[in-house]
Amino acid sequence: MASAQDSQYATHQFGTRASLMGGAVIGYARDNSSIYYNPGSLAFVDSNSITITANMYQIEQIKIAAPDIFQQAISSTKIASVPLLVSGMLGQGKSRLKIGYGVISPFNFDYKTSSRTEGIFPVVSDGESPGEESFTGQANVSSRLSEVEGILALGYKMNQKWGIGLSNFAIGRSHDFSKSAYARFYLNDANKTLSSYSLVRNVDYFHLRYVAKIGLSFKIKRFAAGLTIQTPSVNLAGSGIISAEMVGNQALVFRETKQLYGL
Repeated sequence: MASAQDSQYATHQFGTRASLMGGAVIGYARDNSSIYYNPGSLAFVDSNSITITANMYQIEQIKIAAPDIFQQAISSTKIASVPLLVSGMLGQGKSRLKIGYGVISPFNFDYKTSSRTEGIFPVVSDGESPGEESFTGQANVSSRLSEVEGILALGYKMNQKWGIGLSNFAIGRSHDFSKSAYARFYLNDANKTLSSYSLVRNVDYFHLRYVAKIGLSFKIKRFAAGLTIQTPSVNLAGSGIISAEMVGNQALVFRETKQLYGL
């Protein structure tokens, strides 16, 4: 068993330094993006400024290989806008305590595809239906995931080398998912019996949670190192709707596996 991400969390970077270094800024971010990467390095940021980070557009291409002969590889290609960070700071100069704030959209994932298969395939055993059957199948999948994070961070400079900080994240997450599938084939019997199956499933939920990140930053001359610890999320609120409908016609079900015969 393996868990899969519903989106790619490390695809985008925020802030100029993080963008140029591929996100390798846990030790020392140097700008307002510290509130996201390491609040400990926020203590070393001296400028009181507002930062806006955005790449306007990107091309997304996703391809899923066919798992068996009854399906085709499905793909989705689209032009989309990418995540955004807007952040600012309070406290500057010689002040040991720095306060950072920001709103970030770490990802906005949208996927939609459709696949259809028609042909002659060996769907049913020859004992039930001699020869190959005329099969038609279609599947549609749509998934849209978005997340917005509000951040309030505190950074404290213990001395010229060490900084410590805390970032508070309020994260709102929404996900809409739908899947529909239809398949039919004709038995090679005297009546040309039609066997069909359809499935419609929808998931729609919104979740609000809190996450804290503790950061430690060490800086000396041209060397910097950092450590961050992120707490498990704490549920604040949420709601969701799940609906599903499955219809089978002339479908034989295996008692042991509860699976539809041939589909």
